[in-house]
Amino acid sequence: MIKIKNYIPHNELNEKLWNKNTKKLKPIIRKKLLDIAENFINDLGISIDYDDITLTGSLSNYNYTPYSDIDLHIVFDFDEVLDVDNDDLAKEFFNTKKNYWNHMHDIAIKNIEVEIYPQNTSEKHVSSGVYSVLRDEWINE
Repeated sequence: MIKIKNYIPHNELNEKLWNKNTKKLKPIIRKKLLDIAENFINDLGISIDYDDITLTGSLSNYNYTPYSDIDLHIVFDFDEVLDVDNDDLAKEFFNTKKNYWNHMHDIAIKNIEVEIYPQNTSEKHVSSGVYSVLRDEWINE
């Protein structure tokens, strides 16, 4: 049975992740997310210099549901990492790495699944909530 109340926007960010007073990630949550991102980066098998690690999607917003997951984006320049002139090839490579890693790792924080996404710096990302986990500040609140 679908409960409509699960899909009504909230007045507050999810208290499992966010400090109600400061609207910042709880320090322990932030540390766990950074550790997860570092584990993914280390498992890539290649060296990357990332620009940011961000949390986006419904859990950086007021429209989260009991079914929401944590969308953790690692933002870097694909062209600097893979010296190829084929953007599609670079995107496919990182998508394959992401899919394999997410499949092989069952990671959750506070019973919320964490999904990793490599994001090219040139890729436009549109979301009503984007939080820099790396800098511990809102990019788009």
